[in-house]
Amino acid sequence: MDSVEIGSLGTLAEFGFTGGRDSIRPFAERVFAGPEPRFLQDQDGNLAVFRNADLQKLGALPQIGNVPAGVLFGESLTRMDDPTPPLGAEVARVVANQVFTANPPIHRPVRKALVSRLGPREVSAMRPVAEETVQQILDDLAPCGEIDVMSDVAERLTCGFWGRMLEMDADEIVAMQAYTQDLTRLFHFNRNAEDYIVLDNAMRGYWRVIRAAAERSLRRGENLFVAALADDLKRIDLPDDPAEAGIVPRDVGAMLAGNLIDGFHTAALGAANTLFALLKNPDALARVHADRQLVANAIFEALRIEPPVIHLPRWAMEEVIFAGVRIPRGAIVSLMWGIGGFDPAAVPDPLRFDLDRSRKGSTTFGGGQHICPGRYVAMMLIEVLLDAVMARGLTLTPGTTAPQWIPAHAMGQMARFPLRLVPAS
Repeated sequence: MDSVEIGSLGTLAEFGFTGGRDSIRPFAERVFAGPEPRFLQDQDGNLAVFRNADLQKLGALPQIGNVPAGVLFGESLTRMDDPTPPLGAEVARVVANQVFTANPPIHRPVRKALVSRLGPREVSAMRPVAEETVQQILDDLAPCGEIDVMSDVAERLTCGFWGRMLEMDADEIVAMQAYTQDLTRLFHFNRNAEDYIVLDNAMRGYWRVIRAAAERSLRRGENLFVAALADDLKRIDLPDDPAEAGIVPRDVGAMLAGNLIDGFHTAALGAANTLFALLKNPDALARVHADRQLVANAIFEALRIEPPVIHLPRWAMEEVIFAGVRIPRGAIVSLMWGIGGFDPAAVPDPLRFDLDRSRKGSTTFGGGQHICPGRYVAMMLIEVLLDAVMARGLTLTPGTTAPQWIPAHAMGQMARFPLRLVPAS
């Protein structure tokens, strides 16, 4: 049987997907109405995979790797140290250190170094830092009326937590929140020159602050997280290969800068989206209030129904024929993890918020060898936030205006989330 070419497939736009959270449900309702289409093209003509079973299988194939930095950035990477570098050079400098731009033989040891510091036991030891961060945020908000969850809670949570973990001072943590807000443009569809100017400025500051904090921590010799990661990194002796295998971060500051973009930015979306989903499902929130053992279930279900990550790119390291579709070597594949949680073949009645739902088939954090390495940290931060809100008897009450979701975006992200945290009377 002849294989199908990607260019012959229909498009996401034909089924109502234009990016951003507000197009997820209309798209899912249309595309899952029947067994076809099984695959589509994204806005750039790449293969788009959205059915849960296909995401699980394709995401686990060893031939489907990460998009290398050389492919992602081209001359923005090769010319980043020029006297007049091209737009996107600072973005390339940071993101090239991310494990999500590495393939064998670099991927495994770099990922192992990262994952070994972010496992369940290690994250449990970080919990007091998260609790201190959350208590400070809620103390500061106590006299406030309406707040914006994104800037007043979620971003302060991730920036405050990681800032404390890396021993940043207060001014550096405030700066990191501003940089994190600007990094939102990294996930816009059809970025323009202005986006890259803002991104380059943000990445330049972000890179400088994280590397300075990491260097200070190493000199002091008391930060076990940074020291252990630096030791693991020193053991990796592999040549750089930006065109395919990726690069080995040259120091722990570069390693942290590349891999904490999701820690600062995407984990904040997870916190905000969880509060939003619980606000929209008061019966579930009441059950969680009554039984704190349901907190983890609530977070998983909230992130399924309001996914922070809609899709991520992958890259074919060799030609693959998958379910009759030819994926050429070097092709980019868009894995739509956030859509997979709405596939009724894997998630019955997917629009219903169900605290008792099985986590089997979850695609919230990706899958396979590229599953999110920071998922335990993200879950812990949200859990600590929910625990603190409930311990203080705070009620989630909608703000005076509706939340605003960013359109044409690779993330389910709110530009603003007005909310009132009302104390018990």
